[in-house]
Amino acid sequence: MNIKLYRYSIQDQTTLGFITLDDKFKCYTLENSLLKIPTGKYKIGYRKTGGFHKKYSKRFFSIHEGMLEIKNVKGRKYILIHTGNKIEDTKGCILVGNSTNNNLIRKGFIEDSRNAYVKLYTLISSRLEKKEEVTIEIKNI
Repeated sequence: MNIKLYRYSIQDQTTLGFITLDDKFKCYTLENSLLKIPTGKYKIGYRKTGGFHKKYSKRFFSIHEGMLEIKNVKGRKYILIHTGNKIEDTKGCILVGNSTNNNLIRKGFIEDSRNAYVKLYTLISSRLEKKEEVTIEIKNI
């Protein structure tokens, strides 16, 4: 499975993007504008330790197998895909949501994060559980 993340709005403090799977829109993304994840292609796997894993094991107990972690990013580790609505909710991870303000009214903001996360997590984890390789390709457009 190859997921694509297209960053389309890189501002002073926030970066907005969207994720596609098989060229079909799945959700919006929010990252900090430091672009801590360089463009490129990375593997996604589970992270089964740490505070997020413990929290999400309770919050999403019916689907949670481990945090979705972007692996092998040079100089970084523990880059997760998780819920959140504003830039203060991330320190370099990727937040997902079903709607966005497109950096128009205030710095980047996404909404309906929980539902977007469950939808995306279910798709990715079904492949990981089958031991399939899952990758994410990140591009600036």
